[in-house]
Amino acid sequence: MSVFESKWMDSARRQIKMVRPDLSDKEVNKYLEKVLEKRKVVPECVLDNNYRHKRINTNLEAIVDWVDATKPVCGGYGVFYKNQHQSVNVVARTIRKFLDTRSSLKNTMKSYSDPECYDYKHYDMLQKGEKVCANAIYGAGGAKVSIFYNLYTAASTTGTAQSLISTTCAAFEAFMENSCRFYDTDECLRFIMNILSEKWRMPMDGIRYRTREEVYERLIATHMHPKRANKEVVWNALQDLTSEQLTRVYYKNNLYEFTMNCQEVIYRLRKIMLETKTFRAPTEKCMKPNPGLKEDLDIIWAYYSEFVHYNHPIYNRIYRLKTSKRRSVLVIDTDSNMVSIYNWINMIMDCFVDERNTQDREECMYTAASTICVFITNMIRDTLAEYCRISNVVKESWPDVNMKNEFFFDWLVTTNVKKNYLSSVLLREGNPMFGKMDIKGLSFIKSVMSENVSAYLKNIVKEDILGARIEYANIIRKLDGLCSAIKDSLHAGHIVFGKPMAVKEPDKYKDPLANMGVRAVMAWNTAYPDNQIDLPENVSVIKVRMDRLKDIEDLKDMEPEIYNRLKSEIFENPNKRIATAGINAIAIPQSVETMPKWIIPFIDVDTIVEDNTKSFFPVLKSLSLEIINTKSDRKSYSNIIRV
Repeated sequence: MSVFESKWMDSARRQIKMVRPDLSDKEVNKYLEKVLEKRKVVPECVLDNNYRHKRINTNLEAIVDWVDATKPVCGGYGVFYKNQHQSVNVVARTIRKFLDTRSSLKNTMKSYSDPECYDYKHYDMLQKGEKVCANAIYGAGGAKVSIFYNLYTAASTTGTAQSLISTTCAAFEAFMENSCRFYDTDECLRFIMNILSEKWRMPMDGIRYRTREEVYERLIATHMHPKRANKEVVWNALQDLTSEQLTRVYYKNNLYEFTMNCQEVIYRLRKIMLETKTFRAPTEKCMKPNPGLKEDLDIIWAYYSEFVHYNHPIYNRIYRLKTSKRRSVLVIDTDSNMVSIYNWINMIMDCFVDERNTQDREECMYTAASTICVFITNMIRDTLAEYCRISNVVKESWPDVNMKNEFFFDWLVTTNVKKNYLSSVLLREGNPMFGKMDIKGLSFIKSVMSENVSAYLKNIVKEDILGARIEYANIIRKLDGLCSAIKDSLHAGHIVFGKPMAVKEPDKYKDPLANMGVRAVMAWNTAYPDNQIDLPENVSVIKVRMDRLKDIEDLKDMEPEIYNRLKSEIFENPNKRIATAGINAIAIPQSVETMPKWIIPFIDVDTIVEDNTKSFFPVLKSLSLEIINTKSDRKSYSNIIRV
């Protein structure tokens, strides 16, 4: 019998016996053997060793047997590696050197308390440089021109990262909010079975016992589609469980109810909130000034680890991450999860802080936040250790696969685009950041946007969105002011609201005429042959409406020489692509402070206004403000709030 058959038979047998204890082992085995014979499918596959240039045609069942026997490190994308005891990886050692240097620089950075001082920013820049170097090796691993190139490593790194980040997301969701639903009754039975197979050490003293009916209702409610759950099977699975077993099943992934129904946890949390003077980061260094804090936290975690944390892999994690609604993890980045602790802080402030507390409310909030961060840091460490164990990573390397608490956000505004968000940072690893604004991904902070517009929109974020409350009226009023300022500036011939572009030589582009910057420079150089823009160059691009020759008829009287050059070299150019495209943008060189007067009547003001405001549309949508169509090809913000 193969490893797969053996493990599947064992798991299925225990599930059936849990629901139907009246059946004998012989009857169950006979049934399962028939299921295997009828339904088992063994896909064919290829095992390719691209170092030794050997390929073996095999099947998935044989691969499972081979993995069980040889214990290779199981990476993403179906790639296997020798572990560190069998072979030395020079590239891995290089990456390790970069990461160790980065850690040293970050520690130096943290020694400066003011995040705005020169030294803090200097070492922050240096540690980011080491991070870039480490990431560059990963990128080079997928480039055929690199000495680091490997056919599978880059894809495996990406696949492993997806697997890890989806594992941590599922763990946070389960531990904090029990939002990892059962897809079917089989998952529900496996959940019960895994809990019953755990080793229990903590006593049940002071913990409220739960009834069979309560456990049943909770399990049914945890199904993705409760109405489709096989309720009879779930009920039967609970029939032979003891009161302790039922209670432990009930409290798994049930953080808040367990907290309020365990006397020891209640006592320790009250003690922490009453006696802790300041606790701003979940580290032992921050615990030391508070006698007994670490002991209290360790005891609470011992309860949470055994009663609440479900440390078993959840099926189909990457698919769940992409499709399931989340209640705890707000933002998922490449190597981080941003977890909401709002409900935890509310519970602590409502139930564990009273008139006896002498600390101000802000310090109590920091203590509550750091407390839960201790627990979720422990939880994710254990989760990733289990991931490494299953993946055959050598034990001494487990600590390298970890996540740590870094930022405490006051506000976090997400958008419908991945990795695009606004935030207000209160703490960074315990150091005060004083509500520092942090904007990620959104286009209005990028170099393609006018500095004036970028600064204006950042001011709206800081004053009207990340403040004590969202000021909708002020946002609309300031956006109206921006639109008016852009129009007045363009009519006056100013170029501050032009689109900044770095234009390279035409031969650097696969299709130069498809690039707006190249065409815009071509238009300027045609109009001003004595003041040409030499590429590469940074320019300001102004969009204009000069698509056809008849559009510039008025220019014949204003600037006849320019008109004739544009007519002959662009609109009547033998190259049909140049002639047909006309002029939809013109570049203004850095040496020119205001644009020539003849350009002003042709400026596409509405498009420029839209270009400068639409970068803010994702933020407005996240605030439920409607974006409306003003014309078939044009959109604008509105004061309509979607409810």
